[in-house]
Amino acid sequence: ASVSGAAAAEIVVRASVKNSAGRPQPLPLLRVTLQDRFGNRVAARDVPPGDYLPASVAPSSLLAAGSRVDATIVFVDPGPQAMGFEIDACLRQRSGGLACAHEGPYPPRMT
Repeated sequence: ASVSGAAAAEIVVRASVKNSAGRPQPLPLLRVTLQDRFGNRVAARDVPPGDYLPASVAPSSLLAAGSRVDATIVFVDPGPQAMGFEIDACLRQRSGGLACAHEGPYPPRMT
């Protein structure tokens, strides 16, 4: 994450999403959490593929086995208390909830 090169009130987060599985996988929703110096949540956003993918990649496409895609996400800077961040990959479940790599299933939540 950086503020350099971005507008004064923005934080730019860049990540790479890689499919390490042996078969194509759906593109994940990325849960980005900005944290204070103690690791407490300052702000969070669930970012669907259409909001982080380059224009050349369809958000409904599958990520081929062994391939990766780069993501760029721009946030409004919540202020100086934001010192770090965490990214989690989540997939929508048939039940309507999400299953995230680090948190497990839970009902949908947008902040």
